Amino acid sequence: SSLPLYKIFLQMADSKIVLGYWPFGGRGTTPRMLLTYFNVDFTNKLYTDGQEWFGKDKTGLGIPLANLPYIIDGDVKIAETDAINTYIIEKYADDDFKGKTPEEKARIAQWKSYLGDITSAFMEVCFCPKDAVETKLAEKTEKVFKVKLAVIDKELEGKEWLVGNKVTFADFVLNGALAMVNTVDAKILAEFKNLASFAQRFMALEGIQRFFKSKHFTKGFLPQSANFGVASKEDIEAFVKANM
Repeated sequence: SSLPLYKIFLQMADSKIVLGYWPFGGRGTTPRMLLTYFNVDFTNKLYTDGQEWFGKDKTGLGIPLANLPYIIDGDVKIAETDAINTYIIEKYADDDFKGKTPEEKARIAQWKSYLGDITSAFMEVCFCPKDAVETKLAEKTEKVFKVKLAVIDKELEGKEWLVGNKVTFADFVLNGALAMVNTVDAKILAEFKNLASFAQRFMALEGIQRFFKSKHFTKGFLPQSANFGVASKEDIEAFVKANM
């Protein structure tokens, strides 16, 4: 016999993807952006109380290698940001986004690795002792941010996107890196015209516009302990309220 309609709706509600993370952007930004970009309806589970995660859900949800962020999609439970992004892309992206050939797939992975240095430098600047911020920012700007961005700016000469002629995950990673650099010093990017054009193109994408207008975006990026991009109390309250 077929299920009553209300039970089907209950099952549908239960099967909605859940993405769990703290109530700011951080490592939750890219998975939230990807899900919104691919038009996936999901529950944005925000942990405002550490005890709810550490004392309850970390052990209670049955997530292997439990950590934040995590994603739960029916029986699939995954933690670690890279793994979550991979799952979302493998499930929802087309071949253009994933890379059509072995070389394109490798190029996407190459850019992801290359841009990781910007993320690491950003985190060092954001979480170094307060009295070392100025020195650390100057050092990372000269040795990492400007060096890496110059290479990418040259790569984008006459090109719209990093790999092939379509948007790929490499462009998402680049956009994230540019957002980080902008957070610590908005003047750095002014030197790179191709990157400035890229940022405009990326932000104009329909799925990206949808993300920035959605309840899944918050401008607060990092916790209170950070030197830059801190999510204010107001940011957190508004984000939590929108996702209740």
